[in-house]
Amino acid sequence: MTAIGAKAFNANLIPEVAIAGTPTIDQEAFSNNRITVLHAATAVPTTPDALNQNADAYTDSAHVSLRDLFSVAISGVSQDQIVVSNIQGTGVAFNTATKSFTMPAGTEQFSFNWSLKAADGTTYTGLYKVHLNDPVIHAHDINLFTGQVWKPELNFGGAVKKNGTEIIEIPLSDLTWTVTDQNGAVIASKDRDGVVTGSVPSDQVIWYTVTYAYGAESGSAKIFYNQRLAASYSLTGTQTATATGQPITVDLTAFSLSLGDGFNAGALQLSDLNFFDASGNQIAADALTKTGVYRVELSKAAWARIAELTNDAGESAANYNFTGTSTAQLIIGRTATGQLNNSGFTYDGTTLASQAPKLVLNVTLSDGSQQAIDLTSTDISLVEADSPDVGTYRYLLNGSGLTRIQAILGDEVTIDQTDINTHPGVITITPATATATVNGTQFVYDGKTTASQASGLQLTLTAGSGTTVVDLSSTDIVVGSDSVNVGDYQYQLSQNGVAKVEQALNANYQLPSDLLGSLTGTITIAPAQGTAELRDDSFIYDGQTEASQVQGLTGDVTIGNVTVPVILTSVDFVVGNDGVNVGSYQYTLTATGIAKLQQAVGSNYQLTVSELAKLTGNINITPATTTADSNDGSFMYDGQTKASQAQGLTAVVELGDDTTSIKLDASDIVVADDGVNVGSYHYRLSTDAITKLQQVAGPNYQLKADDLAALMGIITITPAEGTATVNDTTFVYDGRTKASEASGLNGVVYLSRGTARLTVALTTQDIVVDGDNTTTGTYHYHLSHSGIAKLKAAAGTNYALNETDLNALTGTITITPLTVVATVNNGHFQYDGVTRASQASGLLVTVQLPTGAQTVALTNADIDVANDSATVGTYTYRLSASGIAKVMVALGPNYQINDTTMNGTITITPAVLSGQLSGMQQKIYDGQPGELNAQHFELIFTDGSHIILEDSDLAFADGIAPIVVGRYAVTLSAGGLKRIQALLPNYLLENVDTQQAVFEIVAKSGPLPDTGTGTDTGTGTNTGTSTGHETGKVPSVTGRPSQSINQQTPVKTTHQLPQTGDRSANDLSIVGLILTSIASLFGLAGVRNKKRSE
Repeated sequence: MTAIGAKAFNANLIPEVAIAGTPTIDQEAFSNNRITVLHAATAVPTTPDALNQNADAYTDSAHVSLRDLFSVAISGVSQDQIVVSNIQGTGVAFNTATKSFTMPAGTEQFSFNWSLKAADGTTYTGLYKVHLNDPVIHAHDINLFTGQVWKPELNFGGAVKKNGTEIIEIPLSDLTWTVTDQNGAVIASKDRDGVVTGSVPSDQVIWYTVTYAYGAESGSAKIFYNQRLAASYSLTGTQTATATGQPITVDLTAFSLSLGDGFNAGALQLSDLNFFDASGNQIAADALTKTGVYRVELSKAAWARIAELTNDAGESAANYNFTGTSTAQLIIGRTATGQLNNSGFTYDGTTLASQAPKLVLNVTLSDGSQQAIDLTSTDISLVEADSPDVGTYRYLLNGSGLTRIQAILGDEVTIDQTDINTHPGVITITPATATATVNGTQFVYDGKTTASQASGLQLTLTAGSGTTVVDLSSTDIVVGSDSVNVGDYQYQLSQNGVAKVEQALNANYQLPSDLLGSLTGTITIAPAQGTAELRDDSFIYDGQTEASQVQGLTGDVTIGNVTVPVILTSVDFVVGNDGVNVGSYQYTLTATGIAKLQQAVGSNYQLTVSELAKLTGNINITPATTTADSNDGSFMYDGQTKASQAQGLTAVVELGDDTTSIKLDASDIVVADDGVNVGSYHYRLSTDAITKLQQVAGPNYQLKADDLAALMGIITITPAEGTATVNDTTFVYDGRTKASEASGLNGVVYLSRGTARLTVALTTQDIVVDGDNTTTGTYHYHLSHSGIAKLKAAAGTNYALNETDLNALTGTITITPLTVVATVNNGHFQYDGVTRASQASGLLVTVQLPTGAQTVALTNADIDVANDSATVGTYTYRLSASGIAKVMVALGPNYQINDTTMNGTITITPAVLSGQLSGMQQKIYDGQPGELNAQHFELIFTDGSHIILEDSDLAFADGIAPIVVGRYAVTLSAGGLKRIQALLPNYLLENVDTQQAVFEIVAKSGPLPDTGTGTDTGTGTNTGTSTGHETGKVPSVTGRPSQSINQQTPVKTTHQLPQTGDRSANDLSIVGLILTSIASLFGLAGVRNKKRSE
C-alpha cells in the first residue's frame, strides 16, 4: 500500500487496523471510528490523523490498563504516551505510574477522554467507554451519515447469559428493540413477534437512542447522524437544433458533468439526462420535436450510477451529498435576420445620441414572418463617440441588445449579430432653434454720458434650457437720436453686434434669419435720485430709558457716491409700542423727519415722501448682561450628613445695581460623588436651580443656561482638626544675615477649636524662603517638610493638621534698611549779580555707612533754598524731594537716612570793587574857609559804574577847611564811605578810602571889573574848568556804563605845594592871605558901590 486517503476510515466500525510499509496517510484518515488497535509505525501521517474516536471495551476490573485497552504503534509513539482526562465514573481514577485505572468494587462501567501526541506533532483523540462485569446486552454508540439507513445490528455488540462458567450467546433476532428521539418519543421498534414498526429518519443531523431488551435485561446506545460529506456537481452545455418536425438527435458531447472531491462520472449516457419544457413537463428524448428551450437535468439513473462511483481516495460517492446546479439546455428553434433603422431628434443639450428615441430592429424570421423590436440605449453601441451635440452617429446592436432580442424572440430563434451590424443604423441630431432678446437699461443723468455709452446692455440667447448672455458695448449697437439728455432711446444691433452674437451662438442651435435685425431695446436716462435708509441702533436695558429716548439715531442719505448722515432727534421719528423693556422697537419718520431728510439731499436730487414714509429702523433694547455666582460651603464631618445636605449655600444674581440671593437646597444642586466622608465635593446647579435663577433674572437680563451649568461650587467636609499659623518677623539689614536666618519665627498650633495653643519655635531648617537673600525687603516664607513635620508632631495624634493648609501657610520676614547718619556741607561763592544761592556748586551729602563715608553730589534740582536770591548773604537750604530720591538711589534699598530735613547754608560773599575819586574844585582866595561842592567830583569804579556824590560824602584829607591859596587833597568822608557801602551791599569796597581829589584856592590877580558877576565868594564855585558832570548826566549807582573815564592824577594829601619847601610855603601863605584879604575888601567895596548905584 502506498497511500491512505483522507477520511478513509471515517464512520467505520472496524476496531483494529494494521498497516505495513510506508504509505502516506491523508488528513482525518482515522477520524470518527472505533479503532483502538492501530499499528502503522512506518506510515507517514498528515496532521491530524485521528479525531473524535468512540470505542467500547467489555472487560473486567483486572484488565483496565492502557495496554489492555489500546495497542498503538504509529509516528514513534505507543499507547504508553496516552494522556487520560475527564474520567466519568464514581471513584474511578488513573494511576500515571502503572498506567492503569482503579475503581471501587461494584463499578459496572466508566468512560474517559484520551489524547496521544506523536513525535511529529500529530495529535490523536477519542472517547473510550469501558463496560465491566459482562453485562447481558452489549450496545455501543455509532456514527452514520445523513442518508444512510440505520440497521439494528449496527449498535448491537452481542448478548450473553452466564450459566455458571458457560456463556450463552443470544442472537439479535431474539431481542426486541426500541428507537426513541431526543424527547423520548418512540419512532421505530420491533416487538417479540418480530414485527417492525416505523423507521429511523436519516435526513437530518440528530441523535437517537436505541434500547435492546431481552426479558429483564437491556442495553442502550446512541445513533449519531452526522452531516453527509459535501461535494459539488455541475451539469453544463447547450445544444442548438433547428426544428424539422421530426425528433432531433441529442448530442451528448454538447453536455458536460463534473463532480467534486475527485469523482469522475465518465462519458454521459442518454439515460443520464431528463429534458423539461418551459412548463416543467418532462419530454422523452425520442419526442423532442417542438421548438423551444428545454431544461436538461440529471436523471435518477444518473444518480444511481454516481452512487456506485469511488474516488481516487477510495471513498464511495454514496457517502456524499452532491449539491450544485444545471445550466444545460437544449434549444430547438428558427433563424432570423435583422435590419437597424435610422432615427433622429432635435438637439436638447442633454439627450445623448445613444438615447435617441424610436430605434427599431426590424426582424425577418426564417418562416417569413416579420417583427419590429424597439431598441433602448442599453441595446446599442455607437461607432462614433457618444455625445448630445448636433451630428450624425452610427450605431450597432451590442451584446446586451442581442441578449434582449434573443429573449424577445425566444431561445428557439437564432439570430446573427454580425449580420445585423453589417449595416449600421444612423442617428441624426439636428440643431435646435434658439431665441434672442435684448434688455433695456437705464442710468442716472450725469450731463456727460450719451445713451449709446450705457453699460449693462446684454443680449440673452436662449438655447434649450440654457441661456448665454452676450455683453454689448457701444460699438455693438446703433442708437437713434443719441443724446445725453433724460429720456428713452431705442437701439438695435450694429453689424459688429450681429457678428458678436452669431459667434456666441452654440453650434447646436440656430436663430431665425430675420430675428437679430428686428431686435429693439430701450436705454433710459433717468433723473438723479437720492436714496435714504434708517440705521438701527441699540442700547442696553437700564430699566428707565424708553426706546424713543435713544441717542444718536441716524438716517443716511445717499447722493451720487456720497452718503450724508442726518442726525435724528426725538421729533423726527415715532416709535411703535414704546417701552423700557428688552425688545426690538420699530420706528418710522415723522413729517418733520421726512422734511429733514428731503432738505438734506438738496435741490438736485429727489426723495419721495411715500418712500421715506416706508422707511423703518429698529431700536433694540438688549438684555443687560448679568452674572451669577454660587458660594462654597463647608461643615465638619459627622458621619451622617452628606455634602449635598450642606446648609448655607446660595446663588447670587446681579440685577443692575442690585443683587438677589437665592437659597440653594439639596434639590438645587448636583454633587459629584456625593458622600459623607471628609473631602471637597464639587457641585453644580441642577436644572431646577438654573430655571429658578433665570426666572429671578427676568427677560430684561440675560443669564445663559450654559454659563449657569458651568458654575461650580465646592462643599468641603472638614475633619476635626487643628489649625496652625506662622508669625512674621523683622530685623535690620547688616549685609550678612539672610532672611532665612531670622530669629523669632514661630509656628502656632491651635487645637480643640482654638482653645488649646502650642507654640513651636522654627529654625532655618523648618522654613523655605522665596528668593532668600541678605538685602532689604519683605520675603515670603513657607514651611519646609521639616517644619510641617514639626508642627504635626506638636499637634499630636489626636488632631490632624491639613497638609495643604500647612503647605499654604506663609509668613513674612522683613529686612528693614539700616538707618545711617547723613549730613550736608555748607557752600559759598562770590557775588556776581547773576548766580543765585540755589545754583551754588560743590554741595554734597555725606552718608556714614558701615563700610565708610559715601558722598552724593547735589545739583540745584536737588535742593530747596529759603528766600533764594543772587544777592550777598547766607541762605539756608535743605534737600528737595528729588535730592532725597537721589540720595536714596545712591545708597540703595539697604539703607535709609536718619533725617531728611537736614539743613546746610550757602553764603554769597561780596565781590571786591575798587574805585577812583577824581575831580578838582577851584576858588579865588577870599579869606574864607573852603567848602566842598560834590558836583565837582565823581567816584568811578573799576567796573565802569559811577556813583552820585553828596557834599557830605567828601572831606579834606587833613580834616581842616583850607583858607589860603593852595591845592588841597580831598577824600571821601567816613560818612560818605558808609553811605556808599550801604548803596553797594553786594560789594566789598577796596582802596576807595585812600583815593584823593583836588581842591584849589587860587590867588586873586587884581581888582575885578564891575561886571555884575562878582567874584567867588568862597562858596566853591569853580571859576576854571571843572571835571564834574552836568546835573542829570551822572549815571545811576547801579548802572554799568560802557564809556571810559579819564583818570585824574591824584594830589598829595598835605597842603604842602610840591615845588617849594616848608618855609617858603608858610611865607607865601601869609602873603597870599594878605593879598586875598585886600582883594576881598576891594571886591566888597565894589559890590557895595554897585548896589548903591543901582
